[in-house]
This record gives sequence, C-alpha cells and structure tokens, in this order.
Amino acid sequence: KDSIPEIYQHYWPLIGQCAVPKEQHGKVCFLTIQEGQVAAGQSQRRRGVHIESPGTLKLGGHRQEQRYNWGCGAILHDGTRVQDGIYMASSIPNSCRVWNAIIKDPSLAADGHGGVEHMRDLLGEGVCMDPSRIFWLTDATPHESLPLQEDSYRQFFRLVTSSLSVWYPEHSTANELVNVDSSITTTIVDSKF
Repeated sequence: KDSIPEIYQHYWPLIGQCAVPKEQHGKVCFLTIQEGQVAAGQSQRRRGVHIESPGTLKLGGHRQEQRYNWGCGAILHDGTRVQDGIYMASSIPNSCRVWNAIIKDPSLAADGHGGVEHMRDLLGEGVCMDPSRIFWLTDATPHESLPLQEDSYRQFFRLVTSSLSVWYPEHSTANELVNVDSSITTTIVDSKF
C-alpha cells in the first residue's frame, strides 16, 4: 500500500480485490487509471480487437519478433488459481469486450501493437465486461474498448503484474515511490508507436 501515491490511495480496495498471487507481492506491478468524461459514440481506450503482448517490438530502430510479456498470465494446470496476468475493470457497462481465447503466438498473429482485428470473425462475439467487476486476463487475451452509448464519466482500471518486458515512460506516468525492476523490465525512452 505504501508504494501507491497518495492521490491514488482510494484505489487500494480495488487493488486488494485483484487477488494478485503471493509470488507477485513485493514486485513492481504496473497500474493504469484513466478517469474522464467520454462522449457518446467515442471510446475511452483503444478500439479494435487487440492483445497487450505486441507481435513485434521496436528496439534500436528495427522490429524484433519474439515473445514480449505485458503481464503474461496463465491458469495453473489444476485450474485453481492464476499466475501473473492482467486485472481490468470499468465503471460503465458495454464499454469493453473480452474474448475467452488466448493467442498462442503473438509474434505470428498480432501486429507490432498487438492488433488482432483481422481475427474478429474467428473469435466470435466475445463478452462485454460487467461494470465494476474485475476481470483477469492474459496479455494474449483479445479485448477491445467499445464506443459508449451515451455521454458518461468512465473509470478504467488495469493492474499488470510484474512480468513486463518493456516500459515506455513517454506513454506512462512514473511512480516516484518505486523504481522499475531492470532485471525484468527494459525501459525504452522512445515512442512505442
């Protein structure tokens, strides 16, 4: 709790509901909070079916194909618990859709930003996330932000566990209370786009 800046302390109960595996305790996880007014017909986050693990990664001016983690995530063989992954919630109904699927080889199936829109017809309809309910997914689980049906104030919450291959400070707000663990995560001072 002490690693969360004061301005975000009111999110602590939600973080506690994520049931992050004890193996993650004491490690650096990555928190995304986006709150704001969203106009009808607009989406707050990224539209189009995508996964968080990019198919390729731009390093040193060129794209490299290999498995890049953005939280990773796995269900243990006996199905009783999860390992790593992403916890996500939204305050507005029908604002985010997820698919009960995993893209086994992101470098083969996804573009450099994790886009898998070309697979929409193969994936089926997916499920809209219930408001204020935490969903667990892997970084290879397809999902998308949806245009809102009416003007709304939306809160988006995402907790990514420590298995993060790269971090882009240009697109994220650093937490002055915590240093990124360079043995797990490479910081890239460049645009991911």
